[in-house]
Amino acid sequence: MEVVVLTSKRCASWLLLTILEFLSYKIFLNYRALGVWHFDPFFQWLCYGPFYILLGWEYLGNRKKEMLDIAMSKKEDRRLES
Repeated sequence: MEVVVLTSKRCASWLLLTILEFLSYKIFLNYRALGVWHFDPFFQWLCYGPFYILLGWEYLGNRKKEMLDIAMSKKEDRRLES
């Protein structure tokens, strides 16, 4: 069962992970139909690879924005001191 965590900021990577987790049901369906419990590593990469890529992209984007905000506030502080 998935647990949705509400945050103050929307994060597309977590939404993507929630959607891609439905791929994990392939194991259960194969087990119910064939009686074989086998996890294909391809589906593991398919579930978690895009999530981690998007999470990293968002992290780097937010970090870049924070660095720009800090630089702008320092510039504004120097302007106000003059």
